Order: sequence, then C-alpha cells, then structure tokens
Amino acid sequence: MRAALASVVWGVEMGRPGVSGAVLAGGLGLRMGCPKVDLYVQGEPLLLRQLRLLAEAGIDERWVCLAPGQDPPHFLPNDTGVLADRRPGLGPLAGLERVLQSASGSFVVVIAIDLPQLSADFLRTLLGRCAGLRGCVPRVRGLFEPLAAVYPASAWAAVNRRLERGELSLQPLVTELVSCGTMEVLDLSTAEESLLLNWNRPGDFAGGPSDGP
Repeated sequence: MRAALASVVWGVEMGRPGVSGAVLAGGLGLRMGCPKVDLYVQGEPLLLRQLRLLAEAGIDERWVCLAPGQDPPHFLPNDTGVLADRRPGLGPLAGLERVLQSASGSFVVVIAIDLPQLSADFLRTLLGRCAGLRGCVPRVRGLFEPLAAVYPASAWAAVNRRLERGELSLQPLVTELVSCGTMEVLDLSTAEESLLLNWNRPGDFAGGPSDGP
C-alpha cells in the first residue's frame, strides 16, 4: 500500500541538488486531541500532503522527524527517511537539530506538519530567495515563522548550542541567524498570512481528525 500511495503523489520533474526537505511531526497534539500525524485534509493525510509539497518544490531527499518511540504512519512512502528527536521533550528545536544534523543537503527546507495551507509555490519562493550560503525565513507582523523556512546546513551549530543551553525558543534562534547573515528575511503581506495558518485546535481550520477517507 505504501508503494502504491507513493506512486500516486510523487510527480517531481526535476530535483534540486543540494537541497533536502523535512517535516517536523513529533508533536503530541494535546490541544488538538490527537497526534497531528492522524489529521487529514480533504481526504489526504496531512503529513502526506506536506511531503507532497516538498516533492512538488523539486526536493528529492525528504525526511519526517517524529518523537522518540513514535511509530511511522502506515501510509508513509518508502522513499521518505524517518528520524526521531535525539533529545526528547524539548519541542521543535530538537526536531530542527535532528534534521539539520542528518540531512545531506547544503540547505534544508523545514516545515511543520500543522500548516495546512502551505503551498509548493511558497516553498519555491523561499528557495529562490536563498543566495550564496544564506537560507530564508518568512516574517509576518514582525514575527518569524521558523517552521516554514530554508536553513543552511551550517545553522546546525547555532541550533545545537541553544539546545545544549536549554534555550528552546525559536524566535531568538532565528534572530541570531538573521543578524549574523546566515538567513535572510522574506516579509509577507497581509494577503499572504493565510499560507502560514497554524492548526493547533480542531476549530482553527475547516478540517479535523475525522476528515479522513
């Protein structure tokens, strides 16, 4: 079944050498009432949708990062690598550290599972803004969106330092990376804000845990 699903959703015409992609999917979904890997959008598993966006953006190496001990969902395509946070219970910073440490690309497109309105076009826009060894992070109303961003592999050192110090907030991390020239900023218009809608509770988005096949 996994192979059949993979053949349906992947239609990449040309890969992007040196770019990896990862979906952070290790959250417990306490406010949602279920793990977010169990969510569907228009009959498609939300995790599978996010992996499809990475593929449509031309990214051949794709990863899913889960919580330690979390079983991969049965529908996960065979060509998707599976990682787990090396330091459990430390939130998305631990997932970011794991994917930056593991991915082979010079850049890693990192997206959260709970962004149901994200698009492949937006990911291509972020990649197009990367110049030299700099990544790109969107900013909305003065706040960064660190979990829909392109990180250079070199950002791992700053991520790991903060993780070791217990500084788990992503906003100061991205501020540091922007300040030192590791990432540049893409400011979004009001009309573009919906692309980064975060699905934390059942009422946040017109879908839900039962919106499956």
